[in-house]
Amino acid sequence: YPFLFRYAASRKEEDGATVKNLAAAVHLLQSSTIITDDILDAGSMRFGRPAFHRQYNVNYAIIAAELMQSIAFRTFGSELDRGQFKHPCLVMKILNEILRDLYLCQYLDLYYSARTSLSLSKYYRVIGMGAGYFMSNLARCGALLVGKPASEVRALAAYGYNYGMALFITDDIVDVIRNPRQTGKNFAADLKNARLKLPILLALRMSRGEDRRFLKHILTNGRPTASDLRRAAQVIQDVGAIAQCTRIARRYLARSLRALSRTKSGVSRTNLAWLSTSLLSAQCLD
Repeated sequence: YPFLFRYAASRKEEDGATVKNLAAAVHLLQSSTIITDDILDAGSMRFGRPAFHRQYNVNYAIIAAELMQSIAFRTFGSELDRGQFKHPCLVMKILNEILRDLYLCQYLDLYYSARTSLSLSKYYRVIGMGAGYFMSNLARCGALLVGKPASEVRALAAYGYNYGMALFITDDIVDVIRNPRQTGKNFAADLKNARLKLPILLALRMSRGEDRRFLKHILTNGRPTASDLRRAAQVIQDVGAIAQCTRIARRYLARSLRALSRTKSGVSRTNLAWLSTSLLSAQCLD
């Protein structure tokens, strides 16, 4: 997230120093969302260590997330008040919209839990708010702050949206095909919490008979066992849902690169193209 923001705001490599405090605030904002996501998902691990709320309890974790967001916005306000950046009021408005969309995404993620009739269009709406708009608006803010032309602002925002969607989908894939030693998180946490992510939604449509009944059962009948989760993950792979998710992620990445081709800054194109082209290999999906 800070990387995307930095290079959306750069025309040359040295520009990173100009926005370093803002990028640090973006990192705080992102970190706060990790804490709240782990609370809502009842995740016990993050980065191979106990999740924050497991180390310090939920109350302290919520307070920590709120403090991170407060410090981030204080930093945004302080930096933008210095007068060296363009469109400060618009950027602060967009940053607040990022947080609003994120909270709405988290609400909808909980609201649609175990609702196996969830449509794909509604799923894309949810992740659009949680990942697509988040990345899109961060890139948009970076470009606005340094006064890039409107066409380039739109191109970078489009890049951020498509990269964010691909990132979210690959995270959903990794949740059910990698073990905690590889991911640093609990195995199949989305399945365990009946969160309707793309792999399970596609598997519900692609499976038949006993496999489909089993998937619906573990989503709607309480907390599944470790054995249930392993079996469900295998079904999701066997019916081709993982392969289909990977193809969809590739399409979003291709769109991100097409959007990026409309930007004028060579340093933005080079670094953000690397972000897109390395995603699948970073997730061991290439």
